[in-house]
Amino acid sequence: MVSINKLKLLKYEYSKIIYFAGFNFEVQSDSEEVIKEIDEYVSPLEVCDSKLPMNRFYVKFAISPDIEREIREFCEKNGVEITARTDVTYLKAKTNGFVFYASYKNLEPFVIVVKNKTFVIIGADKTIASIRAPLRIIREVSLRQLENQGGCFVHSAAVAFNNGQDAFLITGDGGAGKSTLMWYLVKYLGADFITNDRAITLQSKDGISIYGWPMCLRLGLGTVNATMDINKLRNYTFHRPQVKGLWNQQVEDNENAKLNWGNDDKLEITPKEACDITGTTIRSKSLVKGLFFPRLQIGSGKIRISPIEDTQVVRILNDNLREPVDEDYGRGWLDQRTVEDFVLIENKTKLMRNLMKLPRWIIQGDPRYLENSIYELKKYCKQI
Repeated sequence: MVSINKLKLLKYEYSKIIYFAGFNFEVQSDSEEVIKEIDEYVSPLEVCDSKLPMNRFYVKFAISPDIEREIREFCEKNGVEITARTDVTYLKAKTNGFVFYASYKNLEPFVIVVKNKTFVIIGADKTIASIRAPLRIIREVSLRQLENQGGCFVHSAAVAFNNGQDAFLITGDGGAGKSTLMWYLVKYLGADFITNDRAITLQSKDGISIYGWPMCLRLGLGTVNATMDINKLRNYTFHRPQVKGLWNQQVEDNENAKLNWGNDDKLEITPKEACDITGTTIRSKSLVKGLFFPRLQIGSGKIRISPIEDTQVVRILNDNLREPVDEDYGRGWLDQRTVEDFVLIENKTKLMRNLMKLPRWIIQGDPRYLENSIYELKKYCKQI
């Protein structure tokens, strides 16, 4: 039996209130690294949204090999395997109103104890996986709570203009050039950064709000090479380890550009690093006023911007509004989602109808011509 009383003896030296997606997270930790990790991803500008229920959640972190081992043994004996996302699995067990999770398979050892709105992460040691666990919990809780209120999970990038008031949703299939277009808008048009690959939308009488998804930006070396000084980046101390051989990729000629511009070996930077590198502002929330649908491909000619046909919009949105299940993040693993699948599907359908009413354009061509099309892009951004 797990001794719950031991959890009450854990000490937390560091604390911070995090406001994200309209929710209040009180983070407590015995390690300053946990606070710094969250600060790399969550905008410091967000304030509470009074239109959403003001829920407070408690996320705590401590290192205790003995408690970690005791809970892990309990989960190994009584738990079932669950998948949090494609590469993250846990053993889950319950007793006396508590829910326990033990990292499993490829994850370094840590456990999570859940009771009501309190989440306690206990690491066997201070590892990357355990340090990142509080941020994963903040993301998961925010997403599922917003789903309960009518929100939809979207496979999109997003930027904002006009001091963060007006957002463009950048939507498309994998490899369409969402991150590339997002980066050019941030780098050359001074757009504020919201999100790189996932977002949460919430509909209200004011319109469609978009909330960023705090995760790293993954940029292909072609985009990096075209917009930044590679030599300076080589000497930059990044928060995340970079893939070996990243800087040796060749993208200058057509053949190598086709091979390496958008391959899986990408530069990974945090939103805070994106802010440091470009001078952009991180926004956690904005109102969607328009949509871009990139279709960028090496060798496809100069950039063309035009209205996009309804049939294309319906197909792309249907594939990239990730309800009721996301291929990477599933249906949730912390038992926070309380609505049925049919409700999420109805919300997705309603969101599609409302997005179809907004200004929307398709951006086609070779991404190497994007810099030459910045002024044309600026005209469309001003139309929202």
